[in-house]
Amino acid sequence: MDKHHSLSLELTKRLKSYSLTAGAVAGALSASATVQYTDVDPDFQGTIPDSTAFDIDNDGIADIALWGDSFTSVTASNMLSVYRVFARALGSVGIAGDASVTYSGSFSYYYPYALDQNNMIDRFLNFNSGYSTQTMAWATYSTASSNFYFYGNWNNQADKYLGLRLTINGNIHYGWMRLSIGITDYTVKDYAYEDEPCIRIQAGSQTSMLPDPAATVSNLAASDVNDNDNGTDLQVSFTIGDESTINEYRIFVVKAANASSFDLATAEAVGTSDYTVLAPNGSDVVTTLAANASDVDGDAIVENVEYVVFVMGTETCETSQVPSLSGPSDPVTLEDQLGINGIDRGGLSVWSNGKLLNVEANNQTLVGSDFSIMNTNGQLVHRAKIRDQRTVIELDVPTGIYFLAMNNNGSSVTRKFLIK
Repeated sequence: MDKHHSLSLELTKRLKSYSLTAGAVAGALSASATVQYTDVDPDFQGTIPDSTAFDIDNDGIADIALWGDSFTSVTASNMLSVYRVFARALGSVGIAGDASVTYSGSFSYYYPYALDQNNMIDRFLNFNSGYSTQTMAWATYSTASSNFYFYGNWNNQADKYLGLRLTINGNIHYGWMRLSIGITDYTVKDYAYEDEPCIRIQAGSQTSMLPDPAATVSNLAASDVNDNDNGTDLQVSFTIGDESTINEYRIFVVKAANASSFDLATAEAVGTSDYTVLAPNGSDVVTTLAANASDVDGDAIVENVEYVVFVMGTETCETSQVPSLSGPSDPVTLEDQLGINGIDRGGLSVWSNGKLLNVEANNQTLVGSDFSIMNTNGQLVHRAKIRDQRTVIELDVPTGIYFLAMNNNGSSVTRKFLIK
């Protein structure tokens, strides 16, 4: 139901452009983020059947076209006068609007939204693209009824906003265009887009927004589960959050002595070979690192070094998020203490003999402390108290690796042992 109109970039010489620097943005958002704003000065005054095109990102290629048409249909009993204003998203550009609306089972139309100032333009809007003609405003006057009949969202709207989704160098950018549309004319006043990929923008805004961080993991824990003197000794577990904002998880193993200075900027600078990547799958994570896993300094993961673990959730572009970094896990030192030979570290020796677990407190301050026994899945299997220098417990558990964990005067103590 549309006519072909030739398009031009005749406004290019009439545009006055400038950029407004955004405020400081935390995390991954570049300090150079700006909203690129273009003031159409003087306003473009279009009347049916004018047509023109606009280059939103000023790269010399048209992004959106506007035009209008009109016609009259006469019957014996009525005369219909039709006035229409259309938009077309060019190239990979998308215009925010209703999904196609079908009339009489055959004709389909796209109706762009007429957004109010400060409405959010982001991935949650529906965007129509692919060179489809989109109906901004359609007014039909009937002499039989002496009434106008309107279709679309833009009829007689003043200072409303089109929501735009641009693709620049393969990245998604959001923007807006401010227009007014009457029955036979339309006015374009200004437009803008966010030059930082993926960041949402408010209709009419000339200031970059602070994006929300991707969901952070919780209940992060690191455990010593093997005795191979490499990455397979270290098991990492955590509870996931909203994974719709997550592209991947990155597990960072950090020497405990350096943990206080490890932040999001430091995490983003770590080389790709010095962290472990996991894809989100909708389930909480329990994973053992690879034998060749290294810490963030590129050093092999080995025994007798105290580590903490951090997890970063990286964002997907469509979520308009920035990465999030968890807090550190409790410190863990990989130790070789399996079997029947107890090793005294910090005044506590733990060893097993068959199903019997021996807990020896060589430090009197440990006597009276509660301790828990957990399996490699973090499940509690037994809880008891150190009642004297040596406590012997018979455990009714399957063969495997277990952990004794206790807290003494604010310090966390963990020991690993094998039940045969």
